[in-house]
Amino acid sequence: MRLTWIVTAVVGLLLCVQLFLVPTGVRRSHSTQDDEVETLFREVEKEAKLVEQVIRRSKARAVVLTTRPPRATTGRNVGDSGKKSDQPYFASEEDTTPLKEALRLHHQKATAEVEESCTKTPDFQSSRHFRDFEAPKHAGWQLPTEQNEELATTCDPSNYEPSAEELSECVSFLSDLRNWKYLRPMSSILSKARTIKFVMQTSDPAVKAVLKIPQFKFVVEPYSEYASFSIDRLLNLRRVPPTAWVAVPVDWLRASMAVLMPSEYVQWVECFVFNHKQTKNHVKEWQPGVLSIYVSVQLWMKDVHELRSTSLRLSKSVVEEGLDPASGYGATSKIETWALEETSDLKVFDFIIANQDRTLLKNTFAVGKCGEPPWDCDSFADLKRVPHMVFLDQGSSLVAVRDQSMSSTVCKFRKRTFEAARQLVGKALSKAMEQRLPRIGFFDHWDKRQTAGAQTRLNSLVEHIKKCKEKYGANVWLDTIPEQSIHASDDAQ
Repeated sequence: MRLTWIVTAVVGLLLCVQLFLVPTGVRRSHSTQDDEVETLFREVEKEAKLVEQVIRRSKARAVVLTTRPPRATTGRNVGDSGKKSDQPYFASEEDTTPLKEALRLHHQKATAEVEESCTKTPDFQSSRHFRDFEAPKHAGWQLPTEQNEELATTCDPSNYEPSAEELSECVSFLSDLRNWKYLRPMSSILSKARTIKFVMQTSDPAVKAVLKIPQFKFVVEPYSEYASFSIDRLLNLRRVPPTAWVAVPVDWLRASMAVLMPSEYVQWVECFVFNHKQTKNHVKEWQPGVLSIYVSVQLWMKDVHELRSTSLRLSKSVVEEGLDPASGYGATSKIETWALEETSDLKVFDFIIANQDRTLLKNTFAVGKCGEPPWDCDSFADLKRVPHMVFLDQGSSLVAVRDQSMSSTVCKFRKRTFEAARQLVGKALSKAMEQRLPRIGFFDHWDKRQTAGAQTRLNSLVEHIKKCKEKYGANVWLDTIPEQSIHASDDAQ
């Protein structure tokens, strides 16, 4: 109101001056002058109120903006790459910036002047010259979706071995964009996970998923994730979380990183994903009138920990001796026997998918972080199954097409795993994968030699297990313990 009073007073003063300065002979009647002055005052007051409303709206927008971006930590050999950006970003528990406004902000950040970029730095975001980015820890940018009220949540992040029906329902739920509510980039840390990824939260706050996206140096990462998920199901291992194949609007990805991340991150994604010669052809109108890119969408499971901090941790020597019948090693507890079974399945799976990015200390995970005794876990109350491994991070798999051989000292397996693999020999795995893999957006960039390589390795594995059986007889089969008995005391052994 202060602005309204000031404008009104100034206009009134000018009118008074005009009335006294105009000669008497040319003045009009007092009544006419009064009417005109009153009308003018009303118009001025109306305009002043409109101006005040505009200023108030501008101040309201300014409250959302902040001048401090998320602090980007420094990667190895980066110099002062951790400097703060001058670009504003939106920060709140959940961001509700409209799509058009977020895209305008994206354009500003994508064209902003930055110290390092793919056009300025020859080895931009390489291992020698990598900048870490910490992402916000809140839900993310709210997507412009109409929530699907009819489709109820069918994904349970604590169910690690869903039935075929539960799995199908969960994948359908993740595939439906109407169930997506928030989207945000994940942190990119060289020492942990360096690739560009996003996190989606569904209309159910308990259900989240990780989006793997094609990018320079990791072009087929989402394809490998989805193909590995298919192989896991065909082998009936059920250790890879439910994974969907979804075309995500590019504008959604751009908007979420624009409102949550600094300019340097935005330009990194633009350079490595949407504009790089190896990946830009992945962006198409997969949906009429909407530029999209296909990504893998994997359910974020509950209570997952690094293997070394769980009850399934084993030393390298125990694994080597425990899976070699010639060593004569015998497990010392039920949980160790169970851990050897899980480790054997992991080795089978990684051999078939040619995963060379996993060891017992890297990219190896399990459910249930336990104390002593190792199966006494508070988290068990929230789980439907006992602790077991969870196979994550298969993005570097199925790339090698060369033949490989299983180590001759690995000669102990679960019999059920062998039986499942034996059903897929010849060309059965390749044919089954061709039927399971998506028809749209997948085979455009998937080399069928990668599927053929998995078939070759599976055939080799089955022959290897047969030779082990010929040599060691029934000793090749690991003792299968009913999962419910893992909690039992080892006194009975």
